Amino acid sequence: MKKNSIILFIILLILVGCQKDEANDEHLLFPSDLLAVEKDDQWGYMNQEAEVVIDFQYDRASAFFYDTAIVKLGDQYQLIDSKGNELLDEAQTWLYKDPYSGMIFYKKEHKLGLYDLDGKKLTESIYDSIRFFSEGLSWYEINDLFGLIDDQGQIIIEATYEDAKDFKNGYAPVKKDGYWGAVDTKGNVVLDFKYENLHNINEKGQMIATKTIENSSYVYDLIDIKNQEVLIDDAHTLYAVSQQYIVKDEIDTDYYYYNPKNKETKTISYDIVDILSSYALIINIDDVAYHVLLDENFEIVHQVKSQYARFILYGDDYDFAIQDRRDNTINIYTLDQTESISIEASVVVDFVDHVIIAIKDGTYGVYDDQGELKINFDYMFIDYFDDGYFACYQLGSTTIYTSDYQILKLDGVEDINTWVNITSWK
Repeated sequence: MKKNSIILFIILLILVGCQKDEANDEHLLFPSDLLAVEKDDQWGYMNQEAEVVIDFQYDRASAFFYDTAIVKLGDQYQLIDSKGNELLDEAQTWLYKDPYSGMIFYKKEHKLGLYDLDGKKLTESIYDSIRFFSEGLSWYEINDLFGLIDDQGQIIIEATYEDAKDFKNGYAPVKKDGYWGAVDTKGNVVLDFKYENLHNINEKGQMIATKTIENSSYVYDLIDIKNQEVLIDDAHTLYAVSQQYIVKDEIDTDYYYYNPKNKETKTISYDIVDILSSYALIINIDDVAYHVLLDENFEIVHQVKSQYARFILYGDDYDFAIQDRRDNTINIYTLDQTESISIEASVVVDFVDHVIIAIKDGTYGVYDDQGELKINFDYMFIDYFDDGYFACYQLGSTTIYTSDYQILKLDGVEDINTWVNITSWK
């Protein structure tokens, strides 16, 4: 694999990881049973049996996503299906696929337009910008104002707002006259424009609102939009963690947990330094900082001195684990295991689906969740996919491992592309 391809791949992977969305969160090596591969400077597609399905004929080719892929020949971009059929009535000079919804943006004369998932043109290229879709809706921009469009190309809100955020659980924050309010998916205003910021909308229609008080400091409200009720008013600190909240009413009062379901509170006896979730905290014990994992009763299950500790995301539900790093040995603690998992490595970078990807002496390797080394530390980067494959990158080569750690031979392949686009977002 070419060096610049590796660097670009890693950057794009990080961006996608940070923006993972409910629309399509599968990370597959063979989406639609096809992998984009390069051979002799031309791109085509192979299946899981390493058979060529779409011939090597393109200058660039993206991964399939929602059963279509973007390909480039010369300076023209086209959309194809899994049989290689072209789907757009006319090729474009720029195409970009929304990495969450699969909607497709095109550009003409510095303006953006929309295709649907199957390549049907929905709009002309009239927008200054179009944001990625969430819950079937996207914010478009015309003359520095934002409006709302759906995935059928229908305008829900004309360009009205100074700024807007993604929809989540049926609501989206919008900004007007310098203040934030909220709208529902039909464009109705459901929260007045009087807040400095709005965020953390949960499935119950509750969100955190930021306000300014007399001395120009911030306080926070917890608002139930569905019931038009303020659940917490003017809190000094308010964190959304899992299905609960961590609250401090005043600067010199204790933290407590607040459960909006039954409106019960529970005092926190710990001296909190930082909060990752309801069950993953950094606290002070006798003036020593610890990374801790708490059970459902908020009792400490595991604790590691922070000088040795680091939280990592763990499992498909994005819980937290603690890695205890000492002398090139890492012990991993999770809430569902009483004993730690011990491995030889410098740092754990991913722990999901019984797979631990780690770095040792600057190279990547893989352990299983019993601490057994499965892929040696021979690679510049390793990516694990939801269909059980590993893509292991070195300068000049890519090695694919199956879920049982066997090498999948792709004869003559020089490069692969697992990203849903072949150009940058601009």
